[in-house]
Amino acid sequence: MSRESITLFIEPERLEAFGENTARRLSPRGLVSGRRLAASIAAELRRLGRLRDELEDACRLGRLSPAAEWLLDNWYLAAREGREAALRLREASPARACGERSLLLAAARALLRSGGGLVDGER
Repeated sequence: MSRESITLFIEPERLEAFGENTARRLSPRGLVSGRRLAASIAAELRRLGRLRDELEDACRLGRLSPAAEWLLDNWYLAAREGREAALRLREASPARACGERSLLLAAARALLRSGGGLVDGER
C-alpha cells in the first residue's frame, strides 16, 4: 500500500498543525507544465469514470455507501469541473513542482487524506 493511499482522519482542531507539518515535508523543486497537469486531471477523470462504472454495478446489487451514491448522482459535476480545470491548465504558466506533480496537488491530496476524503468549509 502506498503512503498516499493511507486514509486517516485529523480532527479539525489539529488540522492546522497537520498542514504545517505536511508543508515542511514537501520539497518544492522545479516546475511542472500546465499541459502535464491537464493530462493528470484527464487521467484522474478516467479513473473516476471506471470507479463510477463499478459503483453502478454495485448499485444494481443494492450495496452503496452515501459517498458512492453522491458520486453516481453528481458524476456530471466532477466531469464538467475536471474538464474545465484541464482546459484552463493547458493555457496556464508552469506551476511549482514537488516531485512529479504540482506542489498544490500534493497539498490538496494531503488535505483529502486528512479528512478521509471529506473537504468542507471547516476543513
